[in-house]
Amino acid sequence: MESRKLLVGGFLFALGIASYLLLGLYTLKYSMPSDVSWFHVYVAEYAGYPFDKALSIISPLDLRRYDVLGDLLLRQLGFKQLDIASIVSGILLLVLAGVLSYYWSRDFYATGLAVLLIATTPGFIYWFKQGMLGPWLYIPLVLLGFLLASMAYERRNLALSVLAGLILGLSWILNGSTWVVLVAYSIALSVLVIAGKPGWVEFSPSLVVLLTLVSAIVVGYRYITFWHVTAVGFLAGSIAGWLVSARLGLGRSSLKLIAVASTLILSVAVSALLGLVFEMPGVGEVYYKQYNPMFDLGVPGLLLVLAFLVLLRSARGLPTLESFTRAILLAASVTSIILAYVNVIAELYAIVFSSILAAFVMVRILEGVRLFKGGLSRVSSLLLSLLILSALVGGNAVSSRAISLSLPSIISLDIPLTYLNSTATGFSGLPQLLTSISNTTQGESLAVVYWGYSYYAVGYMGRGFVTLAGAAGPAEGWRLTSWIMISDEATAAGIIRRLMLEYNITRAYVIVGEAISVEHTLYGSNQTHLGRAVLVNYQTGAVTYQPLGDIARIPMYVALSNQSLTDYIDYSKATYFINAPLAWTSRAASSLVAELITSAAGSLGYPVFNDIYSPQALNPGPLRFFRLVNTTLIPLDTVVGTSSTFNNYYLLAVYQFSEVAL
Repeated sequence: MESRKLLVGGFLFALGIASYLLLGLYTLKYSMPSDVSWFHVYVAEYAGYPFDKALSIISPLDLRRYDVLGDLLLRQLGFKQLDIASIVSGILLLVLAGVLSYYWSRDFYATGLAVLLIATTPGFIYWFKQGMLGPWLYIPLVLLGFLLASMAYERRNLALSVLAGLILGLSWILNGSTWVVLVAYSIALSVLVIAGKPGWVEFSPSLVVLLTLVSAIVVGYRYITFWHVTAVGFLAGSIAGWLVSARLGLGRSSLKLIAVASTLILSVAVSALLGLVFEMPGVGEVYYKQYNPMFDLGVPGLLLVLAFLVLLRSARGLPTLESFTRAILLAASVTSIILAYVNVIAELYAIVFSSILAAFVMVRILEGVRLFKGGLSRVSSLLLSLLILSALVGGNAVSSRAISLSLPSIISLDIPLTYLNSTATGFSGLPQLLTSISNTTQGESLAVVYWGYSYYAVGYMGRGFVTLAGAAGPAEGWRLTSWIMISDEATAAGIIRRLMLEYNITRAYVIVGEAISVEHTLYGSNQTHLGRAVLVNYQTGAVTYQPLGDIARIPMYVALSNQSLTDYIDYSKATYFINAPLAWTSRAASSLVAELITSAAGSLGYPVFNDIYSPQALNPGPLRFFRLVNTTLIPLDTVVGTSSTFNNYYLLAVYQFSEVAL
C-alpha cells in the first residue's frame, strides 16, 4: 500500500515539476522580465550601493530603503544567469512545499497533489516564470523556516526552534514580504495559547526573528515600512499574550481568550500608531500586477472554503494533522489571502498553503469515493477520482497557460488587460524604441518618460541611462517630468537644457505613448482620432474616444506641476468621463506631450483629430528642439460603428532633444 502511494505521489510530484517547467519556461511567449523585475535586474547588475542615481538623477536613491538585499546578494555570489534565477527558485519552492506537505500530512498522495496544484496555479506562474527577479525568489527560505519550526514542535527541540527563527529572520531581511507569514504565525500561536499550553519551543522563532531584525537595523538595514512595524506588533503581542496567560495562571479558555486577544490588540494598535506617527524609511514596491484572487489563486483558492470546514473538525477526524500544523495552515492561508490586497506578493503564500490544505482535503474526499456502495465499482470510482483530479489540475493549467502567453509589462504598458491576450503578435513596443537609442558613445543619457516606465527604461538599457523618477518617487522627479510634459516646446527645452548642464548629461530623450484610432468609412475616406474608439451606444453604433497613455495623464501632470487644471482642460466640452482628458484648451493643445504625439502620428501618415477639442485636424507645426528617432504601433482591436470601422492602435515614440534649434 505504501509503495503504491509513493509511486503515485512521486508521479504527481514529477508531473508538477514538469508542468512548471512547461508553463514557466518552455512555452513562454516572451522570455523577458516583467513588472518590477526590471528594477531588480538593474540593481543586481549595475546599481551603486548604497546610493544610485539611475532612477532619479536629481535625488539619488538610498537603496538601503528598498527591498533589494536579495538582488545584491546575487551579485556578490557572482550569479550571472539572472533570467533563470526564478526557475531555480521555483523548483526549490516546489520541492520544499512537497517536503512540508509530507511532513505535515504523512501522505504521499497529498504531497504530490499539493506540488501539482502549486505548479499550475496562475499566480505562481506569473511570479516564477523565466526572467522574473525580485525578493519573492527567497520564499523557499520561509518554507524551510516553517519546516524547521514544525520539526521543533514535534521533537520538542529548542535548538531547531532557534534555527527556524534564524532562517525566518534571514528571509525577512532578503524578502520584505515575509512579514505576511509572520503575522499568520503570530495569530496561530495566539490560538494555540487559548487552546493549550505552548512553550518556548513554539515562541522561540518569534523572539529570534525580532532579535535578528533589530540586529539588522543596527548595522544599517532600512527597509522598514508601516506594515513591517505592524507585523512586529503581532509578534510581540502573541509573545506577551502567552506570558500574561502563563503569569496569571489562567486555566479557562474564555479567560485566556480575553487575555490573549486584549494583549494582541493592544500591541498591534501601539505598533500601528508608531508606524503612522513616525515616518518609516522603507519604500514599498509599486507593482504593475493587480491582485485578482479568483484568477490568481486558481483551484486552491476555490477549494479553501471546503478545506477550511474540514480542518475545523476535531483531531479525531484528522489524526494525521497536529494542532500546530492545523493552526499554521488555517492562519497562513486565510491571512495571506487578505493581506495580498496590501502586498500582492502575499498571494504566493496563499497559493502554497492553500494548495497544501486543499490537497490534503481532496485526498481524503477521493479516498472516500472508494467507500461508496450500491453500484459504484472499483473501476468507476477510480475513473471518477481521475476525472475530479483532471478537472482541478486542468482548470489551473488553462489559466496558467494564459499567463505564459501574456505580454510582459514593458510591452503592454497602458494597454488594458482585456487586450493582453488578443493583441496582435510580432511587435516589440518599448524595447524596440529603447534599442534605437542605445548608447554608442561615452556619457550619460537622460530619458524623460512617465515614471511608471522608468524601471523598464533603466532595466532594459542598463548602465549609462538615467531618469528623473521611478514609480516610488521622488516627488521632485514627478514634478519635473510633469512640468516638461505640459509645457510648450520652448519651455520644455529650457528645462531639459538646464538639467543637462547641471548633471553633466550628454544626451536627452523624451518617450511618449498614446492610443489612436484609424477610422475607415463606407465611403472610402479615412481619419485618425486621438484615443481609442469605444462604443457608447450599441444600438446606434455611436463611439467616443478614450486616451490611455500620456494624454490621459495630462490632469495628473497638471496637478503635480501646481498648475490650474482649468487652464488645460475644459470639462464643459467632455461628453463622457472617459474622454475628459481630450477636452483641451489651447494651452493643452500646445503642450509638449500633445505636440510630440501628434507629430509622431503624422510621421506615419496619420493626421490626427481630437474630436472633443476641435473638428479640425491638429497641426502642431514643425518641432524645433526635438527630433523623432523612432515610432512603433501596437495593434489593439477593431470597433465597428454605424458607418465606420475603427482600428485601434497604441502609438509609442521617442524623440531626441537638440540643444540647437533644428
